[in-house]
Amino acid sequence: MFPKMNDPRFKLKAELFDHDLIIFQENYLGLPVNLDISHRCPLQCGACYRQSSWYAKNKHLYKDMPKEDIKKFIDSGFKFLEFCGQQSDPLAHPDILDIISLCSGIRLIIHTATSHRKKEFYEEAFDRSGLMTSWVFGLDGLPEESHIHRINQNGVHLYEMMKLGAEMGISVKWQYIVFNYNQDHIDQARQMAEDNGIEFALSLSGRFDKQNKISHLKPRDEYCA
Repeated sequence: MFPKMNDPRFKLKAELFDHDLIIFQENYLGLPVNLDISHRCPLQCGACYRQSSWYAKNKHLYKDMPKEDIKKFIDSGFKFLEFCGQQSDPLAHPDILDIISLCSGIRLIIHTATSHRKKEFYEEAFDRSGLMTSWVFGLDGLPEESHIHRINQNGVHLYEMMKLGAEMGISVKWQYIVFNYNQDHIDQARQMAEDNGIEFALSLSGRFDKQNKISHLKPRDEYCA
């Protein structure tokens, strides 16, 4: 039983609790918390879990995370959120602009590959981004070829939005997953990124098994994880 307040043991337990709380705040509140904030994505990438038969049967179980729930993380002292949807794209969330504003005072990384939003949306999203907000764009190849993997993606439009973000002072990273159709364009893409103030990040996939819908896109072994 927990001791009463006038019991000396209470002070000891309270001090231990305070110590544990400080340790938690120092060691855990600054770690990234990855949130899949939506259930929506207009893309149909072959290796995505959304393309499985299981997801097709159970997608009704997934909902958009209310912005009020995201605010709870911030109010609780978490300092680093990451929106890297495993089954969604954060920009498909209907309240994403308000969510970006909510997170303007903490570190935030937004991973996105969709291109369905117009330029005006990106301008506002970038304008609402805080000083510790960074964007990671999934563009797998040169802008005009990325749609081979990112089905339904307008890579040319997305690349223009990446450049727009960089021009507005946003931290922008180009995530480039290597496939057989883009493996010989890496140097060109890296130079394009450098010319426009965009960080370039090469990504190697290990999902090229026989049962996978992207096995026909497997690059040379040197570009496989």
